[in-house]
Amino acid sequence: QFNLTADEGVETLNKWAYMADKTAMGTADEYGQALSKIGGFMTSLGGNMDDAMVMTSILGDRLAKSGDEAGNSLKTILAYLTRTKTVTLFDQIAQQSGDASLSLKTASGEFKDFTDLMDTASRAYAMAQSTNNDVLAKSIQEALGATRQGDVAITLLRNWSEESPKYYKMIEDSVSGTSSYLDQQNEMLMSTLKNQWNALYATIIDVGTTIGNA
Repeated sequence: QFNLTADEGVETLNKWAYMADKTAMGTADEYGQALSKIGGFMTSLGGNMDDAMVMTSILGDRLAKSGDEAGNSLKTILAYLTRTKTVTLFDQIAQQSGDASLSLKTASGEFKDFTDLMDTASRAYAMAQSTNNDVLAKSIQEALGATRQGDVAITLLRNWSEESPKYYKMIEDSVSGTSSYLDQQNEMLMSTLKNQWNALYATIIDVGTTIGNA
């Protein structure tokens, strides 16, 4: 649950601004638009704001999605990730492959947390591709994204394992210095971001409220 204090709000804006500068997402409020749509879904899967930012970044860089577009697409992916059809498919994959780790659930029957869910889905898709099992690869894609979000599902499945660590590291770097990312920017950029602060901070609070009430 996220109940953001003022300090946490500033840290969040630092992350958004840093990632916007380093990725194709463009502006800090693009992250706010995406996260405001998927926060509740993310926490229901055991994920957090950083996880949501990583997914958003991949779609921004790989598919040139805006924050609003990424948020709408990711709502489908997150909602479908643990639906009965998807769970059944991955249970079958685990049984047929003899690899229990390809199930979306733990040995005790509980869902894995978000990062483990994505790692599992990505590994299963990679296995299908490496064995030229196009039918299975298509089934995994459709389970996560159906037809409407098929390109998003494929993009995440193909790139999650290799690219997500890079984005997590970028987010960590954004708040690891002795001074904030915003403080390191030139005066013009600072002025622009400060002019956006009230609107952005309201969005941050909305995201925190959405996630906190999930």
